[in-house]
Amino acid sequence: MKHLKKTMAATLITAGIIGVASVAIADNDKNDHLLLQDTKIQFDNAVEIAMNAVPGKVFEAELELEDTLAVWEVEILNTEKQMVEIEIDANTGEILSQEIDND
Repeated sequence: MKHLKKTMAATLITAGIIGVASVAIADNDKNDHLLLQDTKIQFDNAVEIAMNAVPGKVFEAELELEDTLAVWEVEILNTEKQMVEIEIDANTGEILSQEIDND
């Protein structure tokens, strides 16, 4: 699992995506690699989808299992300095939700 996180972080840096503060995969280490392996939308694609929807800097991207659906949660600091959370279906790439975090 640690190797996967390091690889994903290195991919971000190599790809030149600016402003990525952290990268995470779901909490359950035992099944993380299986969840990632089974998704059609990979990390780079999810970040690209999110950045196209909300211009700004990626703060965090995380793959989670919500009920039975694999979802990428991408947080972006938008150009108005607001934190926006975007949920993306990890199999279709469809944006499921987009909301400003007021906390």
